[in-house]
Amino acid sequence: MGAAPSELVAAIDERWDRLWPLLDALENDPDAKGTWTVKDVYAHLGRWDLVTGLAISARVDGRSTADWDVYFSGYTRSNARWSRQDIDLSMEEARFRCKSAHGRLALALRSLNNEDWDDYIVGLATDVRNHYQAHLEAPLEFATS
Repeated sequence: MGAAPSELVAAIDERWDRLWPLLDALENDPDAKGTWTVKDVYAHLGRWDLVTGLAISARVDGRSTADWDVYFSGYTRSNARWSRQDIDLSMEEARFRCKSAHGRLALALRSLNNEDWDDYIVGLATDVRNHYQAHLEAPLEFATS
């Protein structure tokens, strides 16, 4: 199955605890350059964490995950579409979305029973861990096409 659930949750927490202060620091750095702004990254992470949490809930409830899986399989299209839709968000709205969605996702992951952690959910949690790591390595660079 890969990494143990507790290891994945700990790795997600560790990366999150490094990521949001980094983004907050970059917001006030006049030399910070990238494909996206800090606001864009906050909006983006909020969308992804929300979709991931909804997919986890659907899976645990025995419902189809097809509505959510389409976002994961076409992530560059999703990123581009969401980026256009979020253009008018304020920094505060984007930050709130991100931190709220992350909190809900973290709660969803922690509320899972051992038997809930199938390959699908492990895969989603692994993607979250890797997603946060990608933004730690290149905070303002991400694919939209």
